[in-house]
Amino acid sequence: MKRKRQVVWKADRGDGTIFYFVDAETGKKVSPNLYLFYRAAGREHTVSTRTTDLGDAKRDLKRLTRNRENANEGLDTLKVPKTERVTVGDLLDANLRRAEEKKLKSLRKVKSSTEVLKNLLGGVRAVDFRPEHVDRFKERRRGGEGAKKKRVVSDTTVRRALEVLHRAFTYAVEQKVLHYAPHIELPTIENTRMQEIPLEKFPAILAAIACPDVKDFVEWLLLTGMRPHGARELQWEWFDGKTWTLTVPPEKKGKARVFAIEGSLRRIFERRLAARRLGCGFIFHHAGRPMHGNRTRREFYAALEACGLPPGQKGFTLYDTKKTAAGLLIDAGLSEREAMHFTGHKTPSMFDRYVIKSADRHRASVLKRDAYLEERLAESRSRETERVVDFPKASGEK
Repeated sequence: MKRKRQVVWKADRGDGTIFYFVDAETGKKVSPNLYLFYRAAGREHTVSTRTTDLGDAKRDLKRLTRNRENANEGLDTLKVPKTERVTVGDLLDANLRRAEEKKLKSLRKVKSSTEVLKNLLGGVRAVDFRPEHVDRFKERRRGGEGAKKKRVVSDTTVRRALEVLHRAFTYAVEQKVLHYAPHIELPTIENTRMQEIPLEKFPAILAAIACPDVKDFVEWLLLTGMRPHGARELQWEWFDGKTWTLTVPPEKKGKARVFAIEGSLRRIFERRLAARRLGCGFIFHHAGRPMHGNRTRREFYAALEACGLPPGQKGFTLYDTKKTAAGLLIDAGLSEREAMHFTGHKTPSMFDRYVIKSADRHRASVLKRDAYLEERLAESRSRETERVVDFPKASGEK
């Protein structure tokens, strides 16, 4: 059936029309409801008013055209019929599907954050989202609402959820579902643990670890500065036995890193080759099974306690080996760029957070500076001495 428009009212200056849809042949109404037609954001929009009253339809058209004018002047956000129906829950679902298609490593965290966000904000229309919703979400999450088990959460957890929400809005803009992404103020958190495991304690720590698999794993973390999660996923297929090199795909973003397996790294690899199991592709494993994080932490914490060091979140964690490794690489004389190749950092500012500015490290820097100063001054005095030349005396001079 072909339809055509039967216009019943036109706005001034071409600001839209109100009409019925009728059968092109018989002229009978297809629907009793009135429809609107207007332009916004360079597109034509047709929407049902869901009413038969012409006055209500005029008010609806006026509301939409006023919103269009305010949006052009920057006084309001544009609300077209398609975007008005989209809720925050719809955006979160679309973002979750994108994360599943990309097989993100953080997919589990995205799922849990999406569930909490949908419980608290899922019914809010996307075009009506305001900073007040963010403030209310922070308050409710800090009170433990939104999750299956009601418990107070940290600012880090709240920030992670709001990052997922921000990504959902920006993805909607990329897909042209929305015309803008609202500003979402994230909680400011201080997540830099200003401590590193003392380097001189590591021989005793390694000696206190009973499991040889865990011992190799911890020593690898100390020498390379890799993240524990990334080191657990190292595969034998990335290792070239002819050149003794290990090509590691990027842990987050960027380019792959190539490690030359020499010196202490080679000794670790020789032990791992001897412990290699058929059917297990992981370099670090527990008797052929994947390296489980809980077991690794238990053995590492037991070794810390045996060496008189406090373990856990209030003490030292396995991730703190990354800070010790960063300091070791700098103290060994490597440049910042060379050290960043080991640790996998992309920017000097992020790498700088891992090099703890301790008094001992500053004392070594002062002594290094003084030694360089003495060397330069000695060279300067030597050059001044060379400029003093004793000319031979003329005959007859006393």
